[in-house]
Amino acid sequence: MAASPFVTLESASFGYHRASRPVIADVSFSASPGDFLVLRGPNGCGKSTIVKGMLGLACLLGGKVHWSIDRTGAGYVPQETAIADDTPFTALDIVRCGAVGGSSHRTKNTAMSALERIGLADKSRLHFGDLSGGQKRRVLFARALARQPRLLLLDEPIANVDPETETVIEALIVDFTSFQRAAVIAVAHDAEFGKKARVIRIGNGGIGE
Repeated sequence: MAASPFVTLESASFGYHRASRPVIADVSFSASPGDFLVLRGPNGCGKSTIVKGMLGLACLLGGKVHWSIDRTGAGYVPQETAIADDTPFTALDIVRCGAVGGSSHRTKNTAMSALERIGLADKSRLHFGDLSGGQKRRVLFARALARQPRLLLLDEPIANVDPETETVIEALIVDFTSFQRAAVIAVAHDAEFGKKARVIRIGNGGIGE
């Protein structure tokens, strides 16, 4: 018996203002345990808008989005860090923001475990602004992992990262989908990324597999 999808989109349309025309329309697909989906298409075609719309960060203008899990529990790694380099927070502080529930001691342990998974446990006490670009990207991954999500939503996960970070991210995706039976939906412009994924092609306001 097939597992129920974590999330299903049915003819969904998304935009950024209720009264505006959709940025992307008639989107239909689902993500089930073990799935690795890549939304691929040219810049500006609406790939990121789909992910933001699924999370409620863009407006659903038509169709439906069905969640069988708590949407707030999904892990999200945005394309941009949106965290200022002069923030007083350490890498550990940033990751702890993603840990859900429990005591302070428990959230710290969860955050440290996530940092270990992305190979930055030794950088936990460094200020976020003192990290390299690739390390910052990995901290954002650790923050998403600290939520212990069943679904990861990734926006251009390997854009402008070093080869080491790219290797770490790709290994995490394999572990997440193959061994944890979770699901990953990634936005990717790079045709070299996600060769083993189910590719959903976006273009000209439409979608197809």
